[in-house]
Amino acid sequence: MGGLPNDKEVKGENLEKKIDGLHSMGLITGDGAKILHSLRFMGNEAAHKMKVHTNAQMSAAFDVIEYLLMGVYILPERADILPKKN
Repeated sequence: MGGLPNDKEVKGENLEKKIDGLHSMGLITGDGAKILHSLRFMGNEAAHKMKVHTNAQMSAAFDVIEYLLMGVYILPERADILPKKN
């Protein structure tokens, strides 16, 4: 439920709570949470009101998701291979 991976053990019974959980856990910023909530509203409008979003809006949404994945998964893993301060 909610569409977010369970490997980060984000708590919440719905997507709204899971986004807030990502913020509480420090995985995303407050601004990041606001942006993800905007995407959630966008998805709700598309699914429940049959709203068609523009190509620019869809492109921005994919950029946000890519940034989220980079910040939560890819960059921390890459940072682990960098030299550590002695």
